Amino acid sequence: MADTIRDLLITYTQPEAHVNKIYLPEIRKSGNRIKRLLKKGEYMSSITFSEKALTFIFKKIGKNNVYAVTFCSYIGNAYSELGEFGKALIYFEKAQNILSKLKIKIPFDEAALYNNIATCYSKRTRLISSNYHNKEEVNKAILNYKISLKIYLKLYGENNKVVADLFNNLGIISRIKKFDTAREYLFRSNEIYCKLYGNSCLPVSISLFNLAFYYKGIKNYRKAIESANRSLAILLKLKGLENFKTKRYNFLSLIYLELKDYKQSLKYNDLELSSIRKHFASGTNDFNNADANLTILESLSTRANINRSMYKETCNKEYLLNAFDNYTKVIELLDILRLQYFYEDSKNILTIKSVTIYEKAIEVCIGLYRIS
Repeated sequence: MADTIRDLLITYTQPEAHVNKIYLPEIRKSGNRIKRLLKKGEYMSSITFSEKALTFIFKKIGKNNVYAVTFCSYIGNAYSELGEFGKALIYFEKAQNILSKLKIKIPFDEAALYNNIATCYSKRTRLISSNYHNKEEVNKAILNYKISLKIYLKLYGENNKVVADLFNNLGIISRIKKFDTAREYLFRSNEIYCKLYGNSCLPVSISLFNLAFYYKGIKNYRKAIESANRSLAILLKLKGLENFKTKRYNFLSLIYLELKDYKQSLKYNDLELSSIRKHFASGTNDFNNADANLTILESLSTRANINRSMYKETCNKEYLLNAFDNYTKVIELLDILRLQYFYEDSKNILTIKSVTIYEKAIEVCIGLYRIS
């Protein structure tokens, strides 16, 4: 629908666009192919075809047109999915620059670009440990989300999924600064999702899970556990979605670890590992996938941390040996991930994770040396 409206706007506001109509079938064919590749997760192929399409557009139509905006956005989306947020931002900002030079303003594209830019900043800062959050990038994410939200509210009103998603995303990034507004944004997204889809749907589960993170950030563990369990209860009624369940189990395991309730922490870590096995068995993922290996790494890291904490409490050597075994597996996975992460952003994030893992693994090795 948005593509059709875009074509009509160009045709009736730019006289030269009538000449360009002979190229539309080729451009649309390329666009459909790239969208299929993005949907299938073939991101590098989508980048290759998008770059070819951009060359065609620049040669036949010129550099400043809405099709250039679209294909720059495709490349940005592909890099974002690959975790290459720096490269994604280059293309999103290039698209934004082209859009600013057009004779007409196309609110669909404008809002989507602000949203995409915000998401890159948000994802990059959230993937890194809280000790390394870039305040400037957090502020840029919040600003761009707010601009996008303002445009979408004018286009659709409040009761719309895109608007609910933006409230949700604003809540996620705002909680890093422990803003009171984070809770308000997350509640508003939850209310809209409930109106649109009812109380037992995936979007409601996601917004409840984000609320759990907010409560954890302000040290309200009772509310954090309650929100995570409500989120999980919805998922358990839905088929599949093991990757979503895995994240809830990991969250609950870590919360109980902080509370030194090791029995509960182990229980949820067992459920997490079981959910990971089901996820792979479903054919949704495989062990050659970087995201899959990162999921296993985080689960085994949690297990090792539980064992390490239990040893500190009990001085039982068995727990220290278990921690050592799990850290050995985690470090092996780090070596695999280094080969799977090709790009600078991904490597930097992995380096920060590695430092934390090695620090704890060395502590375990020193502990074993002392008691042997």
